[in-house]
Amino acid sequence: MTKGRPGRKTWLGGISPAGTRVVRVGAVLTMLLGVVGARAGSAVASGGSPLHVFIGYADGVRGSSPDFPAPWEGDPNVIFVGGSESEAFDAGAIRIDNSSASPVSIDSLTVDVGDTSFNTGDELWSELTVPAEVGGEPGHLILTQTSDYNFDTSEAGPPGPCETPNTISPLIQLTIAGTTSEVTDRGQVLNTGGVDGANCPVGSNESHVWTGVTADMGVTLTASPDHVSSGAKAQFEAVVTNNGPDAATTAVLTEQLSAGSFVASSLPGDCSLVTAQQMTCDIGNIGSGGSATRDVLVTAPSNNFSDTASVTADQADLNPANDSATFNETICVDCTGGFVTNGGTLNGPPIDRGNVKQSATLFVPTNITGPATSDNVGSDKVPDCPGFEQYGKVFLVVSPPTTPTSP
Repeated sequence: MTKGRPGRKTWLGGISPAGTRVVRVGAVLTMLLGVVGARAGSAVASGGSPLHVFIGYADGVRGSSPDFPAPWEGDPNVIFVGGSESEAFDAGAIRIDNSSASPVSIDSLTVDVGDTSFNTGDELWSELTVPAEVGGEPGHLILTQTSDYNFDTSEAGPPGPCETPNTISPLIQLTIAGTTSEVTDRGQVLNTGGVDGANCPVGSNESHVWTGVTADMGVTLTASPDHVSSGAKAQFEAVVTNNGPDAATTAVLTEQLSAGSFVASSLPGDCSLVTAQQMTCDIGNIGSGGSATRDVLVTAPSNNFSDTASVTADQADLNPANDSATFNETICVDCTGGFVTNGGTLNGPPIDRGNVKQSATLFVPTNITGPATSDNVGSDKVPDCPGFEQYGKVFLVVSPPTTPTSP
């Protein structure tokens, strides 16, 4: 549906609803190219990214609104790529902040709203640079319409009537130094809640304040025990964190085994198996600074294996270095236990790793006299079984303990 532009209230050049001056795109691009000219000396964010992404909606067609995005053109340290012939705005808006001392180059930025795509051919914005922080003020790059209504994301659709909004979540793809981050707009900021305000009651303004959509997700992975017998079980623990600055939505943890299999009966309620060696967990929302832990048992194969955990969320994650983690598990093969007493050695049966971890007693045959002491089997007797000593001094058994075999 196309909005009926004639007869609708507009605001003209001079002052926007946010109280700032609007300039045409030609003048803005002149300023922008001056910054891009120094591109060779600019820094690209990496590791702990200083970038912060925001989305909003600028509607000056239906009167002033306190929700018009601010900062805007004319505010401190802003590169503004936007404008129109009538100098009236009815458009989505994207803002990228930079808190570092160096400018950051953006390779490309595209937006999909349903089956409608924006800027896939650089028709709106190209050769973009986020300015550096100056005097404590982050650099702001603001992208919006560059001519009348050519970024009117509220009309992409199809638009739903006010009573029954559509469920389209706009998708932003931001590429920096060849790495693309995706942002899913679950809050439907860019398509104004799934409705086209032009069809809503008089006075319903589509403006929306800037909403932060950046979350630095991370994951760590540990296992207990870290040496296990073939066929025994190890517990893997994945801890998913959100280092902010914004809340994360629709966080998903994926774990992939190189061998072995997940124990289905041990899966947390929000986890499911894709295959015997791949698991996904729909963690959901994690606030800034929050975390979520998922534990699962794995049946060990006959050879060394690994588990790789990775995490995704709806928000822009501009620090991909901590998005995945791998734990390498060691298999103990044909490990033979024993004990040392009075300088002599008596060999015992093969060590069951699941039992050994929980054993607290060293059983000594009645024909052996003197104190029984444990020996570091891993370092000097059976090199294929390192690390046994980490579970306590008493780890060698002559007869199996009665404790469960699971770690």
